[in-house]
Amino acid sequence: MSEWVENPVILCVDDEASVLQAVRSQLREHYKNSVDIEIASSGSEAIELVKDLIEDDVDLWVVLCDEIMPEQRGHEVLAEIHKCSPEPRTILLTG
Repeated sequence: MSEWVENPVILCVDDEASVLQAVRSQLREHYKNSVDIEIASSGSEAIELVKDLIEDDVDLWVVLCDEIMPEQRGHEVLAEIHKCSPEPRTILLTG
């Protein structure tokens, strides 16, 4: 991430663009401008984004992650994220 973020971050991970947009919309409606919402469409993108957030010293609050994705299962993604940053709460979304 190139710009400085002052709000805490919620990261949403899903390979379905419509799901990401729906979750982002609901979170924005609830939190207004008090959090930043980042999205990733794959596990590898999410892990790289988390590494960037850590490097930029951004407060990652929550990671919402879909379980069924083509590249990696959500629980595997969350386990990798936990290795990088154990503080955020994680939520695994299943159908």
